[in-house]
Amino acid sequence: MDSEYWLELHSDVQHRLESVIEVFEQATAAGLIWSPEKGGTEESMRVLRGQLASAAHLEMRLPIVAPMKAGKSTIINAIIGNTILPVREAAMTALPTRVELVDDIEEPLLTIHERDLAIYSGLPGRLTKRVNKNFRELAGKYGSMEPLLRAVRDKQVERVRSRYQGYPEVREALARLNDLVRLAAVLLPEEDVIGELFDVPTLRTPYWRRPEHDREPMPGKLVLIDTPGPDEEGVAVRLTGAVQAELASCHVVLILLDYVRMGDEATDKVKCLTDPVMKDIGIEKTYAVVNRVDQRRPGALDEEQDKDRVRRFVQIDLKLVDDGADSRIFETKGRLGLAAAGVLAALDRAGEDFSIADDPAARDFIWEQFEDAEDREIALANWDRDHLKARATKKWTESGIPRLLDEVVGKLRARAMPMLLDSTLKRQQRLLKSLVETAVVRIKAGQEDAQSIRDQLDELNGEMAKLDKLRKEMPDPDQLSKQTEARLAHNLAAIKEDGERILAELDAEPGRPRHPGRKESLLSRLVRQAGDMVQQAREMGAEMIGLPGPAVIMEFPSQDAADRYINRLSAAVIPILRAALEDGRDEIASAAGEVADEIIAEQDAKARPIIERASRRLSDAFDVALEVPDLTISDGDIEMPQAPVIEESRRFSRTRDVEKKIREWRYWLKLVPRKTIVAESYTENKPVFIVDQRMVKKELSDGFVDLMNQIARDLQNYVSGELSQQLKAYYGGLDAFLQRYRGSLEQALQAATESEAEKKAIAARLTSIHAAAKEHSEAVEVFQRQIEQSGD
Repeated sequence: MDSEYWLELHSDVQHRLESVIEVFEQATAAGLIWSPEKGGTEESMRVLRGQLASAAHLEMRLPIVAPMKAGKSTIINAIIGNTILPVREAAMTALPTRVELVDDIEEPLLTIHERDLAIYSGLPGRLTKRVNKNFRELAGKYGSMEPLLRAVRDKQVERVRSRYQGYPEVREALARLNDLVRLAAVLLPEEDVIGELFDVPTLRTPYWRRPEHDREPMPGKLVLIDTPGPDEEGVAVRLTGAVQAELASCHVVLILLDYVRMGDEATDKVKCLTDPVMKDIGIEKTYAVVNRVDQRRPGALDEEQDKDRVRRFVQIDLKLVDDGADSRIFETKGRLGLAAAGVLAALDRAGEDFSIADDPAARDFIWEQFEDAEDREIALANWDRDHLKARATKKWTESGIPRLLDEVVGKLRARAMPMLLDSTLKRQQRLLKSLVETAVVRIKAGQEDAQSIRDQLDELNGEMAKLDKLRKEMPDPDQLSKQTEARLAHNLAAIKEDGERILAELDAEPGRPRHPGRKESLLSRLVRQAGDMVQQAREMGAEMIGLPGPAVIMEFPSQDAADRYINRLSAAVIPILRAALEDGRDEIASAAGEVADEIIAEQDAKARPIIERASRRLSDAFDVALEVPDLTISDGDIEMPQAPVIEESRRFSRTRDVEKKIREWRYWLKLVPRKTIVAESYTENKPVFIVDQRMVKKELSDGFVDLMNQIARDLQNYVSGELSQQLKAYYGGLDAFLQRYRGSLEQALQAATESEAEKKAIAARLTSIHAAAKEHSEAVEVFQRQIEQSGD
């Protein structure tokens, strides 16, 4: 369908949304508690007004949500083609930033809302006292922020402006704003600085793309939202609230996963945030990117097999199970893509005047290609413009960013209008249905006598009291932790046994029979491989001095020789321990998940009958169909310590050949001098370097056990902390559902004391609200069918 059709439909939807907001305002003024959100009618009205603003500006919002340090800012920078969002080794993003990809400007422009300038500018003064008190500790923990800490301490922070223009100025301003907000989250935990802000910073920027990835967009613009990770220790609660606020008004969601950390508890926190949104706007509007796939271990798996494994994992873990899900899963190498895009963009800008040696983008790209400093200097000296362009083009394609640009950015820009309208309509429809239900209960209750209302209110209060009792009896974090610990003990013991079997090869006699273990098909084969490699490591007789004691004690003539032996011995078992560790991590995660599922099922089995009973009673009493809310609860490499080498001094008995002068008799009785070589015995003290294989084994064993225990502790913390919060949210949602209808009954009871004329006026007002809400709901369904048919 052409642009004219969509512009007309957009106008109709916008007018409808304006009318819908008026009806919700009337319902709020009439005292109806209509919102299904835990934040109540105020939160729902905020979301509705945000949707109206997005629709008016044809702004389709795409938050990029990910665990801390998964590469969100790097991916956005790669899409833009320039490092404009600040990136560093430590976590950077603390403040959501709206990034508008536009074609009508040549350099980026960052704007701060006038109402927020006072908040940002006042932050340094609010932080000064606490920074002074904790300066050393903060500088040690947040080294990259030390210049800002000094400026806060010395009251020399530059005042925040409303506009910043150009790449260096925007980059510096964003870094300072993010660091100020992060410090506030750490030092002012009792305050919600992000919650105080009227709006997030807006960055309008051109973005670089190859001509083959450009397309004619429909009316509407795509806005990326860079969000903070919801898993950073110490500030997660504040940052999570900021992410939730952005998700509440989004139209599409992109979930970014780190290839080396897929499936960990940080990813689970992201899913807890995005699951409700996916239900709200539709799973087909969810995209997934697995970043840092350049960390894929060579030789560990066939690359295509591993890609298939990653794709299946994402589909299952994120519940992307619709027909088109496979086309919405991407693999990227963010750093490589950013480096390549920077070079290609710089080449386009400079043309024939481009100089490799003088261009920072070219240097960054070459630094990304080579680890060795000499190789980098050779490339800088010998590459010409054509070679650099060809290499950058190849790496740009390999990075996966072009496909992401084409399939996500390009297509979303091309379909911004229908997707924006569809997401907006789905949210409207959910709120309208809630208002219709609430209005019906209120109208029906108003037709009952006061005693009937009191009876229903008493029954409802009784059910809510039972629900409150269950909430108070809910296991606390300590109880959840102990319950999880008890269940994981068996898994830990079995996995440690696997580690012991592998490490037993370090002191096994050659040819010793190996008995089948608990994972014969995989582990026994790996154990045999470890045994063969251990024997190879022992065949270092050329460097070994001897065996002064047990066969596990080795002496070497130098520290280097001893270190080489330890490294070879460790290399024989560490890859096998890694495999056992990864299998063990999966087993422990599965066991922890089972514990969480059991706890969830137990709580749901207790609470669900209460709310269903209350819903049925209200439905029967007032002849309405109440819908029970669909509330659910979402459910590294090994670094081994090095064994020490012991240095001792030992006395050795040796013989050596020496040259001596002797005299011998010859004829004529003359004494004739002569030189000859003779053997001479002597002793000397020399250092020897001793390797005790038992110590090697102990160090490796301790490292393996520590890592297993750390994994178990992390999962216990997840179950005890995160699950506890989810259970509270679950009960909060159930309570909010019942509170809606208790409010209607209380209002009806109060209205029963009014005059007949007033009762009629109230009934007429409620009937009007109900009719308007129902009419709007039917109109929204028509719009939704039009959009659905447009995609056929």
